[in-house]
Amino acid sequence: AEFERTLRNLWHAWLAEYDADGSGTISLEELKAFASLPECPSGDGYMQSLYEWAAGNLESGDLEAAFNEVDADGSGEMEYEEF
Repeated sequence: AEFERTLRNLWHAWLAEYDADGSGTISLEELKAFASLPECPSGDGYMQSLYEWAAGNLESGDLEAAFNEVDADGSGEMEYEEF
């Protein structure tokens, strides 16, 4: 229950800061913008892990493939359940 609460809080914090279109989901473009930041803007360990995953995949040219792998329903948006 604690992990679920932490994950949900992280999701809402991410959306509040980076959900540019207000859709309540994460698009590839929004993820690219986050991954392009010079460093993770949060000291939270989970947010740091998300940043490292996204930035590492962006740097290696694999972000779109990694995003598509996580986007289980193929909607082009990452929903909370896929997060």
